[in-house]
Amino acid sequence: LGIAAAHVRISVRTLCRRVKAGTGLSAGDWLRRIKLHQAGEALRGSRRPVKSICDELGFGSEASLHRVFKATTGVTPAAYRQMSSAG
Repeated sequence: LGIAAAHVRISVRTLCRRVKAGTGLSAGDWLRRIKLHQAGEALRGSRRPVKSICDELGFGSEASLHRVFKATTGVTPAAYRQMSSAG
């Protein structure tokens, strides 16, 4: 959140308030959704290793992305990539 707030030159608190007002989500949930969307795009758009995508998007580990991705989408990153390339 600190990096995102600094990027748009506002305080973390102001960012949190604005995100909540605009989306109804907490700033943490909002950023998590953005990162998961970016991960999905990267999985669909490239053959890069999942570890590389994790590092690029700032996930703590490949296991962390795997856990959050599966909890949100119902499939693992590898399964998501396979489904995306099958269509």
